[in-house]
Amino acid sequence: MKRMKIRTKMMLWYTLLTSILLIAFIPLLYSSISNSLYSDAKSILRSTVSTAETGIEYEDYMVSWDENVVISSDMPAFILNMNNQIIFSNSMLNQLKNVSIQEGILIACTEDGQVKTH
Repeated sequence: MKRMKIRTKMMLWYTLLTSILLIAFIPLLYSSISNSLYSDAKSILRSTVSTAETGIEYEDYMVSWDENVVISSDMPAFILNMNNQIIFSNSMLNQLKNVSIQEGILIACTEDGQVKTH
C-alpha cells in the first residue's frame, strides 16, 4: 500500500479544518443578519404605525385622514375607513404591481399567476 505524500495529507487536513469552521460560522452569520433585518423591519413598522395613528381622525362615526401627516415610503401602507374604502396609501403601495385591495383584504398575484391574500 502506497503512503500519502505530506502535501496530500496537509491539503486534506486544511480542507477538513476549513469545512468545520464554515459549518460553524455560517449559521452564526445567518442568525446575526436575520435578527438585524427583523429588528430594522420591526422598528420601521412601529414608526409607520405611530405616525399613522396621528393622522387618523374620527368624528361623528366617520374616519378620515389628515393630509398633512406624511408616512414614510419605506414600507407599503394603506388605511381603510369603516366602509373598506382606502383613505390613505403611500407611494410604495402604489408602486407594487399585481396588488389590489378588496373588502379590506390585500390581494397579491404572484409571477406564476397564483393569488395570495394577506
